[in-house]
Amino acid sequence: MTLTKRPRKAPGRPGTALGAKAADPGTPIPIGALEQHVAIVGRTGSGKSYAARGAVEALLDAGRQVVVLDPTGVWWGLRAGADGGSGFPVPVIGGDRADVALPADAGAALAALLVACRQSAVVDTSGFTMGERRRFYGAFLAGLHQENRAALHLVVDEADELAPQRPLPDQTTVLHEMDRIVRRGRARGFRVLMITQRPAVLHKDVLSQAGCLIAMQLTAAQDRAAIGAWIEGQADRAEAKALLASLPQLRTGEGWLWWPHAGPPVQQRFPRIRTLDTGSTPAHGEEAAEAPLSDAGLDLEALRAALAAPVADKPRRDDSKALTALRAERDRLERERDQALADLEACRVAIRAAAGSLAPFVGEVVTSPTLRPAEEEVPVPVTAPPAPRGKARSTARRGRGEGAELRILRVLVAHGRPATMRQWATLAGLSAKGGTWSTYVSRLRTSGYLGAGVGGTWFVNDAGRAAAGEVGPPPSSEELVGRWCEVVGAGGAGRMLAVLAGRYPATVDRETLAGELGLAASGGTFSTYLSRLVSNGLATRLPEGVRAAGELFPGGSEAR
Repeated sequence: MTLTKRPRKAPGRPGTALGAKAADPGTPIPIGALEQHVAIVGRTGSGKSYAARGAVEALLDAGRQVVVLDPTGVWWGLRAGADGGSGFPVPVIGGDRADVALPADAGAALAALLVACRQSAVVDTSGFTMGERRRFYGAFLAGLHQENRAALHLVVDEADELAPQRPLPDQTTVLHEMDRIVRRGRARGFRVLMITQRPAVLHKDVLSQAGCLIAMQLTAAQDRAAIGAWIEGQADRAEAKALLASLPQLRTGEGWLWWPHAGPPVQQRFPRIRTLDTGSTPAHGEEAAEAPLSDAGLDLEALRAALAAPVADKPRRDDSKALTALRAERDRLERERDQALADLEACRVAIRAAAGSLAPFVGEVVTSPTLRPAEEEVPVPVTAPPAPRGKARSTARRGRGEGAELRILRVLVAHGRPATMRQWATLAGLSAKGGTWSTYVSRLRTSGYLGAGVGGTWFVNDAGRAAAGEVGPPPSSEELVGRWCEVVGAGGAGRMLAVLAGRYPATVDRETLAGELGLAASGGTFSTYLSRLVSNGLATRLPEGVRAAGELFPGGSEAR
């Protein structure tokens, strides 16, 4: 219902409505309004907890089940009367005034117990750390949603803690469970009463589900703006503006009660509560409220025993969609695992092939041993010839890796022409960005074995050739291309290089090249193979296509 056609009165007097007759200032929140989700908002000290306490008293009087989530430690006063008598038979679970101790990991068990017993309770989490509280709330709310099927009034004090507008990583689970209960929990019996002093930080998806709003004193502009969208949805812009403008002037205990189903908003002062007011701020010289708690007719021993005992296993409801999704995810991970194992085996085969092709160039005598299964293979030791006398190093230095330095030196000699640092490292099976590679190259340069060529290339000088020993004549273009095909991956980038080398010096357009390989020119696999060749200086991208690098063909000779 909107107020567009109703005459407006200036807000400000308890018991008045914007365009309505004066209401009874002693009228509490109607039970009918509490059958909706309710949001009570107001700055600290405005009386919102007092108003919420009155609503809970009305619900308990009506025999409703009420579960209060209390992170502030003040709701235990429901058990004591304001006049010193007994209060409601509502056990206090957790906190300093606990009837029953509450372990931080008992969220699911407590939810199942309260639902099974249809027991109202105050669940005091004020003694938990923030991390314990969030884990408890996540399990407790999930348990309530799973088990409950009857009318249950869930009172959430400091609701922005469970449903923050900007959740931290460890708050997402609690936010999900809170949002699920508020937005989709009506069919399972939930009526949620949310209390917050900062509506600006309460998640808007949760706040928007309130069917009844109680707005008490709010002075911060961002907090008033946070409820502006809810209010404007029930009235025209001018009426909403008038109500929002009145909020900073409200006195403690006053507020606007707006249940659109019943008509326009009513400004009223909320009545005194009948239980012990444990939420009021002590004045100077006073102490916080204290009162002995009677058992109020509760069988507390049975409750303690039930909470301490493990929850009996019960058949879970079949969630076929979730089970199907989990199975599909399992199958996907198994396929990825199998593919990764296949790729790993292909890499091992390529490495063994590369090692076999390089063996003749490192000055060692290689026999052809009978291949063992992959898991039993052992590395073949490489015996390096001694360095020339003029460049002899200490025994200690040779023990720290001279063999490895000479090995990568022989790789460059066997290449037969200058190479960039990346090409050289790739041929040697190392990373040019690694610290090991930098160390080896630095030692070779210090020893005077290397010379710098054009375009950032390197070659082995005469001193280096003498240190490397005999490695055979430079490879032909055919041998060089074949070696590079194995190094970059015989099954992928190597096939692409073979196609380009077979067409050299012609340029091959991307579509033709992709078709030769059975790939899509726009696909990621094609781009990966091409990038591997280009980054190693083996191919050049041109506007008309791709061409093999001329360095693979000394003297401009064509591949045969």
